[in-house]
Amino acid sequence: MSITPDALYPTIRQALQAVHAPVPEEEWAFMVQQAQGLFLPKGEHLIQTGDPVDTLYFIHEGALRVYYVHEGVTYTRSFAFEGRFYTNSYSFNTRTPSHYAVEALEDTHLTRIDRATIEMAYERHPYWSTYARKAAQQNFIQKEQKEMTMRIYSPEEHYWQLVETGSPIVSRVPLYHIASYLGITPETLSRIRRRMAHAKAANKNGAARRWDGSASFC
Repeated sequence: MSITPDALYPTIRQALQAVHAPVPEEEWAFMVQQAQGLFLPKGEHLIQTGDPVDTLYFIHEGALRVYYVHEGVTYTRSFAFEGRFYTNSYSFNTRTPSHYAVEALEDTHLTRIDRATIEMAYERHPYWSTYARKAAQQNFIQKEQKEMTMRIYSPEEHYWQLVETGSPIVSRVPLYHIASYLGITPETLSRIRRRMAHAKAANKNGAARRWDGSASFC
């Protein structure tokens, strides 16, 4: 996939601006020159367990699943969808091998920005370091919210929250991966879904409300 300013602008540039501020034109031209396109077919891996992590990705289209294997059991950690940056932050910042694998759940179009480009950007203009700080703060808040949901709410309540907030997890991720993400078996998830269907059918408005939280997580 070739990278041009027109292709990047609607997604990456707006994503940067949403977190910090409009990108200075000279800095945008620098980033466009350095960035590279990547197409990842469904089922292929972006990162394998044990890989070094030296790249930041932006997802233009598609979906990724982050998972790990422990004692022969696969656990889904998170998902990432279009319109956001993705990397294994811990491995990237500590320069240690990834503890997680990342696979494409759909055909996925990305932009890749390597470590050298990011380090050059920090040296070039304060915009990039300020953006990185604000993005890190935002990611920390989202991580805390997600962990709170996992601790406080049951898997059933969490699934209701995903449904009611319109999470793409519900519509685009296979049920067995959702079950793994929630920490339950596919059979348990099926029972939860049946209870939801019955509750909605019994509700005159067709929308039983079980979730009273406000956060939305992927």
